[in-house]
Amino acid sequence: GSTVVANSDLPNLGIWQFQSYEVRSIIDQGSEDGVTVERIAVQNLKDPPSRPGYTRYLSLFSSKYHDEPVRVSPEEIRLVTLRDEILDSLVMAMPVFGFWTALALSFAHTYNERYGGNFLDALFRT
Repeated sequence: GSTVVANSDLPNLGIWQFQSYEVRSIIDQGSEDGVTVERIAVQNLKDPPSRPGYTRYLSLFSSKYHDEPVRVSPEEIRLVTLRDEILDSLVMAMPVFGFWTALALSFAHTYNERYGGNFLDALFRT
């Protein structure tokens, strides 16, 4: 299964904010006749609901917090996929990385202008 990150705490279920969990299964649950509960297995979290009015549930597991998977809805834990979390982190990190890279290149350029040598000389003072 895929990995997701919870954005809220559910202590009674062992779900903690900013922790990752393995998705063991995804189901849509509901009732057409108001009596019988029907569960439909879903392959992908981004698939549309199986039927109108059905609620999507995930079975999540973390060996650190659980002995067996727990069932929650994505809305309960304000779910974020690991991929989205990584992309968000990269977007946040790129400007900082760019700043420090530009600063290092600026220092190396200034060193080369004053003392000669090449880029590695400037960075490592060889």
